[in-house]
Amino acid sequence: MTLAELSSLSGMPAATIKYYLREGLLSPGRRVTATRAEYGEEHLHRLRLIRALIGVRRLSVGAAKRVLGTMARQPDPHRILGAPIDGGPESPDGDHERAKAPGVAGARRLITEMGWDVDTGTAAARSLGEILHALSELGTGIDWRTLLPYARLADRASELDIEQLNGAWGPREAAERAVLVSLLLEPALLALRRLAVEDKSVRHFQGVEGGAESTCEEAAVRPRPEDGRGSPAAFLWRLERNGHVTAMQDVYADLAVEGTELGDLVSGLSPEEWAAETPAASWTVRHQVAHLAYVSRMVRLAVSDAEAFEAETAPVREDFQSGMDARLAEYVAEPLPGLLRRWAEERAAAEKGLAALERRDLVPWPAGPLPASVLAAVALTELFAHGQDIRDGLGRPRVLTDRIGHIVFLGTRTRDLAYRARGLRPPAEPFRFELTAPSGELWAFGPPEAGQRIAGPAQDFCLLVTRRRHRDDLALSAVGTEADQWLDIAQSYVGPPGTGRAPQ
Repeated sequence: MTLAELSSLSGMPAATIKYYLREGLLSPGRRVTATRAEYGEEHLHRLRLIRALIGVRRLSVGAAKRVLGTMARQPDPHRILGAPIDGGPESPDGDHERAKAPGVAGARRLITEMGWDVDTGTAAARSLGEILHALSELGTGIDWRTLLPYARLADRASELDIEQLNGAWGPREAAERAVLVSLLLEPALLALRRLAVEDKSVRHFQGVEGGAESTCEEAAVRPRPEDGRGSPAAFLWRLERNGHVTAMQDVYADLAVEGTELGDLVSGLSPEEWAAETPAASWTVRHQVAHLAYVSRMVRLAVSDAEAFEAETAPVREDFQSGMDARLAEYVAEPLPGLLRRWAEERAAAEKGLAALERRDLVPWPAGPLPASVLAAVALTELFAHGQDIRDGLGRPRVLTDRIGHIVFLGTRTRDLAYRARGLRPPAEPFRFELTAPSGELWAFGPPEAGQRIAGPAQDFCLLVTRRRHRDDLALSAVGTEADQWLDIAQSYVGPPGTGRAPQ
């Protein structure tokens, strides 16, 4: 089958498939001509497996690659089951181990009591010891004896896991099933437990003032600051979708696909189209691409060489606008083929560097350190905003997908940037955002009871916070004076707000 047919059958955009081919997650097809390859059922199956790992299990591209490599190297399902193939805890040093000795002893006692024939030095056993130690330090009264009933349930669950391997046709299929049991059934069990706990909690606390139901609802929809500064450390966000709490797709993969699509668009432009004016004053399509190329360079340096990044961005930190303008001039002066190649190389290196990091790893940025996943969302927002300028300048339509969810989330979490950019004090009251995704789903952020509320299409919200459209041209509504004023000044980026777009 062709790439287009593979895309249709798998439900994945061709740009996503190309990205997986480039990253080595998907093996190349059989070359038919210099520009065309054929793909088989094994490629379709592999894409479905990749979707399960990245789209369902929410692994990063780097983690998914490691899992697939484990399957290829180690076809023994016994060695796969229980192994930390998605990135388990590292071995603690000796002092760390001794500090938690009581918990480690409790873990070993529990393992002995259960009669399990396992290595007590594995990551899972060490993790159990650390948890028991923490519970003891907190004075909970929970020890290894308390966990015995849980261990018995886990023992029965493991028997069911092994049963799932029955009927495998050979070692390769058995290895694949073992991976899926480890990576998919484990979070399924956690989800089932949480659902059961929610049910029992509601029954137990029903009628108690300020009880479980209101608390659970608020926790489900409130964006959760993971890094202590109000920024989500992992952009696989929990949010309310049509009344259900869920998580959004991998920001690293979406960043790569968005970049590939925009790169494909500009690579076929004529010289006249490269010189076309865009809505940004005095900026042509060439300026827009030059800016994106420099942003990609900054991201690459941020994730690979902190010292070089500090030196590179010193003029930007001193004077944001003049610093950015100076670097832009250098990129605009590049011949078009060189500019395109430079952007593609910087973009690919930045994507690879981001995907190699843990989502919570802090990386430098002119506005201050950011978790790697947040920086990926910032880079995706840049592609969206300047890609919109390019399409507006060329008169090209745009078909949006739920990839914009990352931009929406960033826009809700950076609400106060608009006030700080203008020297204003942000309001103390949180906002409620209820936005309709391109797929038709409802995305909700913020306390349900908030008096200040923003609602409308998610696409329009993205255009607003990137200042690509005037609020009068968007179908966004506000309830509350402060929410209405925010629609006039909203921006999700650091730096001068500029004049924005005039109403059409």
